[in-house]
Amino acid sequence: MNQGSPASVYDNPSKWSHEDIADLKKQLDREYDLNDLRPENLAAAIFISTGFMGGDSDLGTVIRQRLLSYTVSHAVRTSAWYAETYGPDFSSGPIGIPEFESLPLMDKTALIDHGSEFWCQAGDLAFCSYTSGTTTKPVVVARSAQEQAYISNFFTSMLGFSKWDKRPQRVVLDSATWTHGQQIRVPGTGFSLPVSFASSPGYEVALDLLQRKFPLFGELRHIDTISGGLIALLALTVFLEDRNLRQLSEPIGALHSTSHYVTEKCRRFLEEFWNCDLVDHFSFTEIFTTATQCQHCHTYHFDFMSYPEVIDIKSGKAKRLGRGKLAVTGLFPFSQMTPLIRYCTGDLVEVREVSCPTDSVGYVFLGRRESAVDLSDYDRPGEFLSGAEIYDIIDALPELYRPNMRGPLPRSVLNLKGMPNFRLRNSAKCIELQLELNTELANDQKRLTGLNDQILNQLQCGNPTINSLLAEGDFKLSFHSPGSLDLGLQKFIL
Repeated sequence: MNQGSPASVYDNPSKWSHEDIADLKKQLDREYDLNDLRPENLAAAIFISTGFMGGDSDLGTVIRQRLLSYTVSHAVRTSAWYAETYGPDFSSGPIGIPEFESLPLMDKTALIDHGSEFWCQAGDLAFCSYTSGTTTKPVVVARSAQEQAYISNFFTSMLGFSKWDKRPQRVVLDSATWTHGQQIRVPGTGFSLPVSFASSPGYEVALDLLQRKFPLFGELRHIDTISGGLIALLALTVFLEDRNLRQLSEPIGALHSTSHYVTEKCRRFLEEFWNCDLVDHFSFTEIFTTATQCQHCHTYHFDFMSYPEVIDIKSGKAKRLGRGKLAVTGLFPFSQMTPLIRYCTGDLVEVREVSCPTDSVGYVFLGRRESAVDLSDYDRPGEFLSGAEIYDIIDALPELYRPNMRGPLPRSVLNLKGMPNFRLRNSAKCIELQLELNTELANDQKRLTGLNDQILNQLQCGNPTINSLLAEGDFKLSFHSPGSLDLGLQKFIL
């Protein structure tokens, strides 16, 4: 290792000694200067903390603590909103976890109301990303040329440190979407082939690509990974199934999904068709981070680019384990021009202790806050019942109404059915699960009674909270005609 430079991009971390790693820890903890946080140094430190020599959790703690301090300091120094909200005391120096957890929570409303006041007056505007606007008010997030360059250099260094060489290892069919503006570009080990499934031609293009081989770096390679929004994966699958193409000439090794909750029925359909595992990912436009479902413990683990917290619904305080709402901080230097600190995403989660080589805790996603009901009126302060807790049960029922796909799509894709329309509501001292029925069941009282009993029995067996509510007479079902529930902007889109 070069003297005075513990993590040069030209060094190989696999050859470092324990003394070298100790020097790296000291360097990260010694100088509190944002300009000294070189991408190759940070990449080497994170590479070691997450995998090399069995992982160094102590180094990982040092990194997380340092990046939290950098994040708050950077925001207060360069953003008008944070300077006024936090005050000058947070403009320099390290910040401890208790001090960090005393900072106010923020949500999308604050971002909409104050807009560019969040933007840091440091760096050059490169592009903007924006949310899809399902709340009728899309949020715009500014990205700087400096953070894009840092992220590119960081991941280039990570690839150099990793066990892979720099030749692309995967050929990915990626369901491209332009509903979020421009996205941060990340160097990777894969060769990406973006295809849009928003109209019929994209499906024919995908079919053609899946049957080809590509001359990449001296050899012929076929597509071995498919990635994209869950609905796009389902749409492509039913399109190929309609063409009797269950067996492609070359196998697919992995599916990666985003954007929607994956029910057991949905997972089984995709994995049986493609004969490979489906790996789900949670992400959102506002912060550059991802939580990936672990194949070992089946919970989700966040990457190193953010600091997640679970916030108790009643007290508003952070807690290490249990259920609550999700707050995420985008860590500097991966989030620079629009820093978001303790940002409540609108999602409900449960954090569990897990026996897993990746992390000691894992996240389980329980759906959106607006689709859940508060159970405080039922002697359960701080508790809630979420949509995700009933998704798997109702998705398996063919009697429930499901909206079709819409748009200039192939016939087989237009026949693809979405999730059953439903709504949880707190009405007249009772939790009511409202479900939309297929038209032919509306006047068949015998079948309705049987369906009611079937759903209640499955909910009772699968959810202790619902079991308790039923025993106390605080839960019921109601059936409605197709399209009659006021679901706002709940959509079934690619």
